[in-house]
Amino acid sequence: MAVKAAPKGEKNSFTVTFAADLHSGTFAAKSFLQHIGWHATKRETLPTVWNASEKMFELSLPEKYVGAEDKPKRNRFV
Repeated sequence: MAVKAAPKGEKNSFTVTFAADLHSGTFAAKSFLQHIGWHATKRETLPTVWNASEKMFELSLPEKYVGAEDKPKRNRFV
């Protein structure tokens, strides 16, 4: 996964919030995380690498938190 700056107001983007000392950032991308099947039970800290040529942070998502869960998905129309 990668995180790259987008123009303000870009409809297909998510906001990144940085800590006061700028040592870390968080983002809430619920629709994206649901799409990839993210199912960690608590907040996870993941290391990133800066790709200077692409001007983006890159990270690997742990396989154990991505994909189908064992429990069936709830049908939101029922």
